[in-house]
Amino acid sequence: MAHVSCLSGRPFGLTSTSRLSKESDLHGNVFNWDYFKNAEYDDTAHNDIGLAKISTLVDAVRSQIAADRRAPKPLMLDAGDTIQGTPLAYYFAKIQPITGGHLHPMAAAMNEIGYDAAALGNHEFNYGLDRAAAIPAGEVSVRDVAGLYIFDNTLIAVTMTGAQVKDYLEFSARYFKQVSGPGPFPSDQVTNAPTPTAPSGTPDYNYDIMGGLAKPMAYKIDIAKPAGSRITDLQCGGVPVTADQQFVVAVNNYRQSGGGNFPHVKTAPVVYNRQVEIHQLMIDYVTTTGEVNPNTFHATDWSLTANGAPVVINP
Repeated sequence: MAHVSCLSGRPFGLTSTSRLSKESDLHGNVFNWDYFKNAEYDDTAHNDIGLAKISTLVDAVRSQIAADRRAPKPLMLDAGDTIQGTPLAYYFAKIQPITGGHLHPMAAAMNEIGYDAAALGNHEFNYGLDRAAAIPAGEVSVRDVAGLYIFDNTLIAVTMTGAQVKDYLEFSARYFKQVSGPGPFPSDQVTNAPTPTAPSGTPDYNYDIMGGLAKPMAYKIDIAKPAGSRITDLQCGGVPVTADQQFVVAVNNYRQSGGGNFPHVKTAPVVYNRQVEIHQLMIDYVTTTGEVNPNTFHATDWSLTANGAPVVINP
């Protein structure tokens, strides 16, 4: 999302008037386009994004100011989070890096508009959250695979004990509202439970699950019990997990850096961190195997129960 505003001010000790236009959070958007849907961008508030839209607004502001011959030329500033967030930005960061004096396309567009300066935002250094999607049947494109995981999070592996894994899953299980029986329930009566840190409801991206790679992992979440004591029958390879058992847990860099405030993961020893984006690993996998077979990934790792009985949730 890009935000544009016009400000005027009077610096201390000066009598001149300055005018300032600024925007932020371009996130690699030149046009008002959703690269993953391959369609015009739209959201629930029907906002527009991108430098092309900003250019129109800037021209209008400059024309308005130019009508006053006494007004100084306005400054146009970018407040950061500019070069991350779209396949365009990813391409010029990883596939064809901007080195040797090449001009980044975002910078080229900003020069065309006439920006005076730009600041660095946090996403010039690190990246954010996850989003789930689906791959259509038939031929699969890079866009399809990248659309499963649109952010530039990297893969990290840390070591955790069995007790820490259980704590992690208990924290994640706060996502569910407490129930008195097995239902059936509509999903909104079970999910997005309010917590002290999320009074409006726990967001979907703060619900994590775990599954095994070397051996299958399985557990149950008893949502008739209060948060903090819901994880039951936690097993790895069909054997109950012990408190001192050692696990290598794969997470993204957002979660490992403390995003979501999950326990233990931020301070856990890191055993893998090659700074490779997860969506690039997914693209590499599909390119190597030549297919996406749901049977390869399908597993029933966890289930919801209420006092031991399976919970029924209607779509």
